[in-house]
Amino acid sequence: MLGLILDPLFSMLPLTRAIGEVTWSANNEFLLVAIPLFIMLGEVLLRAGFAERMYAAMSL
Repeated sequence: MLGLILDPLFSMLPLTRAIGEVTWSANNEFLLVAIPLFIMLGEVLLRAGFAERMYAAMSL
């Protein structure tokens, strides 16, 4: 708590802005974006029935 109060006095970059930049850079990596999108694609295919039709087509 004291660091948040004293930070503007001693730092050129405010602590709250630095925390935001660190959070954004961590969430902006390709792998962290690709994995949830891959899971969402699987759910869409499953719920729309495409997964069953693709499996049936491959098993012929």
